[in-house]
Amino acid sequence: MKYSPISFSLFISILLLLGVSCKKTNYLKVKSKDELYSKLEREISKKGLSSIGFAVTKNGELLLADAIGQADPNSGIACTPTTQYLISSVSKIVPLIALMQLYEQQKFQLDDDISAYLPYSIRNPSYPNDKITFRMLLNQTSSITDLHQNNFDLYTYGSDCTTALSTYMQSVFGSGGTYYSNNNFNSFTPGKFEEHTRLGMSLAAYLVERISQQSFEQYCQSAIFTPLNMTHTQWHLAGLVPSFLAVPQVPSISTGSQYTRIDFPANGLRSSAEDLSKLLRVFVMKGVCNGVQVLSASSVETLLTTNTSGSDQAFVLYYTEINSKRYLGISGGDKGVTTEFYFDPATAIGVLALNNDDDTDLKNTVTLLFNYGALQ
Repeated sequence: MKYSPISFSLFISILLLLGVSCKKTNYLKVKSKDELYSKLEREISKKGLSSIGFAVTKNGELLLADAIGQADPNSGIACTPTTQYLISSVSKIVPLIALMQLYEQQKFQLDDDISAYLPYSIRNPSYPNDKITFRMLLNQTSSITDLHQNNFDLYTYGSDCTTALSTYMQSVFGSGGTYYSNNNFNSFTPGKFEEHTRLGMSLAAYLVERISQQSFEQYCQSAIFTPLNMTHTQWHLAGLVPSFLAVPQVPSISTGSQYTRIDFPANGLRSSAEDLSKLLRVFVMKGVCNGVQVLSASSVETLLTTNTSGSDQAFVLYYTEINSKRYLGISGGDKGVTTEFYFDPATAIGVLALNNDDDTDLKNTVTLLFNYGALQ
């Protein structure tokens, strides 16, 4: 039987692709803790990473929490299990939990108009008669967008931003404010399309302030961080020990510099892998971690339900595919920061990966961690 040159070339290409696929599959398999560490160190070396902080949980138990590499390559400070990373958009899970706690206390209903809880009305100017609800904020369909905010430098370098959350929200949504624009809203009606937004989750945090009548930071500390004994988690730089922090590595930031943002509730939390694993377990274990009931089982069921049968979007969290496996969670990225926070509802395995480099591919790291969890 004769093969045409094109058919033969295609055949060889398929064989080569299969060979690469099998090789990668074998590489991502894990048979022991030692092999996991060896392969994580290989990922760091191969991709030129500064460090990886990581955790694996299963059925509510912490299997592993650690960090390898350098928290600050410029000064040679090594990572430890308590190294605190800036977790970027993974921070959004905290205002989510906080609002759901207040919802459980019947402080509001998910389909209430958020304007009823604010000192001003918030409406998409293209749809002035359509209310924006708590549900829309949390399931990312509020029609609020970050496009206009992306025109501003929202960073403070080397220290905490001194602008209060309430002041920032007023300047965004109050007519004539520094950050105000009709372009803070999309052209579609609230509730119709999904779009992740820092601005929307900062607004969710401000609603926590308004409803709880305390600062967002104070509420998080008293209702989430302290009950879960998250002693290496904080919103601001003040009081943090510099040697405990992973330093973002990015050329546009001066060597050794940390930064904060005016919209901090959506991307400004610093936490260690072990601390953050407790929030992972809250989602996996129907609101409970280490015997502490942070949310009710019904609230967790509500927030994990996708918007529609064909949607990947739940409340803040979303389904995504990593190396041909489907997980629920959220990722984050900012200047010198890459983070992954995912779990598999079917196996009750959760993993997180934290990195202090710019735009890092952590897919293999996530898969290695899930495969380690499956061994246990």
